[in-house]
Amino acid sequence: MKYNVILISIVYNDNREILLIKRKREPGMGKWSLPGGVGALEKENNPMKAVAQEVQGDFGVDYINCDLFTMQYSDQTEPTLRLYFYGKIKGDPQIKSVKTIQELKWFTIDEALDTELAFEETDKEVIHNFKKKVF
Repeated sequence: MKYNVILISIVYNDNREILLIKRKREPGMGKWSLPGGVGALEKENNPMKAVAQEVQGDFGVDYINCDLFTMQYSDQTEPTLRLYFYGKIKGDPQIKSVKTIQELKWFTIDEALDTELAFEETDKEVIHNFKKKVF
């Protein structure tokens, strides 16, 4: 079976905040989401290295202590595997020539859970579980 693999980052800081991006494309244009995408595995086969390279390329920072948090499989529209990684970054994130990101902002977990997210049904559950297990 062929399916999409999406690498998603839960980037957090010492203030117990997570980084969300405002999307500049569909699906979910204009809504907040966890940073992620489908193209990273085209350049790097190892998902851990691929997600770290994606964060570095998108935000100009190093993704440190990155680890797999959870994964979800869905076949609502097409078979999709969503791999959620978590870790801290070294440096101040900035949008680096990414045409799909309108804005980035740090949110407390509760603020993120109260925000309308682009991928509401999957990301809110993961953020809620992250709050229970990590924070």
